[in-house]
Amino acid sequence: DGQYLIVLNYTTFDMTAAHDSGVDPAAANRIYTMTGADRTTTGNGAATFIYNTSAARWILIAWDP
Repeated sequence: DGQYLIVLNYTTFDMTAAHDSGVDPAAANRIYTMTGADRTTTGNGAATFIYNTSAARWILIAWDP
């Protein structure tokens, strides 16, 4: 609980944080974006997540498209 994760995208490809995507069968590998919608960069970007054991999800707390 409370572990931070920073993801940097230094490419020309878009990066998407998919809100509560059912693609991964493990709930602990899913993300809540706080907006209820997917978030996507246009090329370079960064995202900061914190893990919440109560939600069993990574919570997106900062997004820099």
